Amino acid sequence: MKASYIYNISGESKEVIIGNQTVSLAQNQQYEIAAKIQVPDTLVIDKNSSDLKVRVYVHVPAPASSELLSTFQAYVTYDINLYGGSSATTSVTFLSGANAGRAFDAVYNPNSSANEMLDRKMAEYAQAVCHGRPHFHIALVQDISPNCDCHGENDAPILPDIGMFASFDPVALDQTCADACLKATPIENSQLGEHLAKPHWHCHHDHFKDSNPNIEWQATLDQAEKIGLGTRQYELKIVK
Repeated sequence: MKASYIYNISGESKEVIIGNQTVSLAQNQQYEIAAKIQVPDTLVIDKNSSDLKVRVYVHVPAPASSELLSTFQAYVTYDINLYGGSSATTSVTFLSGANAGRAFDAVYNPNSSANEMLDRKMAEYAQAVCHGRPHFHIALVQDISPNCDCHGENDAPILPDIGMFASFDPVALDQTCADACLKATPIENSQLGEHLAKPHWHCHHDHFKDSNPNIEWQATLDQAEKIGLGTRQYELKIVK
C-alpha cells in the first residue's frame, strides 16, 4: 500500500512518494487487513505547479492466485489538509474512497488576476475548519505588513500597533480589526505612507488598497457572511 502526490510542472508530471506500508498476506487468509500510512503534514511542491492529485493505492504483487485477485477488495480512507500559499496548487482529485473521481479546488488559484476569487475561497476554507467545532478567535493587530503574509518578503509596518481583539464570531472579529485599521493614522515612511504622499496617487480611502491596490480584502468577509460563517455586524466592547 502506497501514498503519493502527483502534480504538473512545466508540462511534465512529477510524483513524490509520501508513505508506504507492506502487509504480509498468509495463504488462504480470510481476515480483514488494516493498514495505516503516516504521511507528512506538509506537501512540498514546485512553485507554479498545477493539478495536484493525492493517490492512495494497493498493489498485489505477482505471483498471486486468480482466486485472490478476484476476491481482493481494498477500502481506503484518508484525510487531506492543504494549506495554500505561493507553492500551493489548483485542485485535489480523490482517486479512491467515497469521493473517488471528484475534484476539489485548493486555496491557491494560478490565475494571478483572480484575487477576488482567491479571497472568497479563503472564507470557504475557514468555514470548513470551523464547521461543527467549538471555536474562539483572538487577533493581535500589530506589525501590520504592507502585503499579504504569503509574500516571501516583508517591509516596515504600514500602521501603528492597535491592540488585541477576541470574539466567538470570526467574521465580526475580522471586520472589527479591519475597521480599527482603517481609522488608524498611516506610518509616514512605510509603503502606505509613501503611496499617499505621491502627488498624483489615486487615493482609495482604504489603507489596505492604498498599500496594495490589487487586493480585494472585503470579498473574504462578504463571502464569509454569505455562507454563514458569521456576521460583519458587531458591538465593540473595550476592556481596559
